[in-house]
Amino acid sequence: MEAFEKLAEAKYFLTKMNESIDDIASFKFNLSAFLSSGRSVTFYLQTECNKWYSEKQVDIEKDPLLKFFNEKRRTVVHIKMIEVRGHHEATLHESIGFSDSAAIELRDANGNIIQTGTYTSEPKPVPQEKMDEPKITHKWFFTDFNETEIIPLCLKYIESLQVIVDEASKNV
Repeated sequence: MEAFEKLAEAKYFLTKMNESIDDIASFKFNLSAFLSSGRSVTFYLQTECNKWYSEKQVDIEKDPLLKFFNEKRRTVVHIKMIEVRGHHEATLHESIGFSDSAAIELRDANGNIIQTGTYTSEPKPVPQEKMDEPKITHKWFFTDFNETEIIPLCLKYIESLQVIVDEASKNV
C-alpha cells in the first residue's frame, strides 16, 4: 500500500524536525513537509481503500487530533507559513571561590572598645573540574495549541495514522 510509504515519509520529516530543532527556519520547513505528507496518508487511503475509507471517514473527521493536523496542513499549503512559539533555555555551569571576613569589637558595659580583631577565612581553591559546555534547548509550540510541544504532538499524530493504516491494510 502506498499509504505506508507516505507514513514513512511523514516519519522521515519528523526525524528531520528533531534534527533541526535549533534552526527555526529548517524546523518550520520540515514541519510543513511533515504536515503535507501526514495528510497525504489519508488521501492515499481514500484512493487505495475507497470502500473501507468511506465507512471510516466519519470517525477520522471526528478525531480532534487528526482534525487539528488537517487544519494545520490546509493553512500551510493554502494560506500562510506555519506560526510557532518557542521556549528556549540556556544552562551554564560555573565554579567560583569565595572567602569571608568579620570585624569583631569587644566593648565594656559603658560601650568603650576594649579590643578589636578581624577574622578572615582562607579562600578555598576552586576545583578545576571539567565543566559541562553551555547547553541551549529549544521547545516549539503551535501558537494555538500551547500546552503540548510540537514534536510530541506530531508523534501522537503519527501513532494515530499508523493505527488507521494498519486497520486499512487488514480490511483491503
